Amino acid sequence: MNIGDRNVKAAREVLREKGIPIVAEDVGGTVSRSVFFDLEAATIFVTSPRRKVLFG
Repeated sequence: MNIGDRNVKAAREVLREKGIPIVAEDVGGTVSRSVFFDLEAATIFVTSPRRKVLFG
């Protein structure tokens, strides 16, 4: 298992423990992603160098 796979597994486990559902995910591959949390609007935005907003 590589570091990316371990990070995904760890993130899923923490979210499960905290009772936070995963409603979408964008993992794997060779493209980096940035995640932005807007706490006031209760939204999450994911961006990548190739595409502005992946989902949010």
